[in-house]
Amino acid sequence: MEISRTFDLLERFRDINQKEDVLCCKEKGIWKKYSSQEYIDYSFNFSYGLYELGLRRGDKIVTVSANRPEWNFADMGMSMLGIVHVPAFISLNASEYQHIIRDSGAKLIIISDNKLFKSASPAFNYPGFSAMVYTFDDVKGAKNWLEIIDKGKSCADKAGN
Repeated sequence: MEISRTFDLLERFRDINQKEDVLCCKEKGIWKKYSSQEYIDYSFNFSYGLYELGLRRGDKIVTVSANRPEWNFADMGMSMLGIVHVPAFISLNASEYQHIIRDSGAKLIIISDNKLFKSASPAFNYPGFSAMVYTFDDVKGAKNWLEIIDKGKSCADKAGN
């Protein structure tokens, strides 16, 4: 198999690198493991979910997140649709986030956790702000990225995938 796009690595993972712990992270002090198949499934379902939300090639998604497995799933899903991933440093202030969001024309924003959501959310207060906002962690008052995954699963199930 020739690897010509980043997400082609997922097929390679499936074919030669089946592991139960391809990505791991600590959540509340406990190790959480993601298998090769989960990496593939999350990535594809995120891509399908984004498509169902109306995102298309060339659209921009801003992520405000430290390194974590979900960032990888989202990045692969974006890549499959040709969406431009705009990762932002987690150390910026609201004014800087607002500049990135406005300048990029982001249609969707993903923020990792409650602390970053609190620091970034003032950036959404400007005339014409219309980006969808999701979080990786459960954050009160915010949509969770798993809603996108579920939307993608539902669409994949309907198509018989």
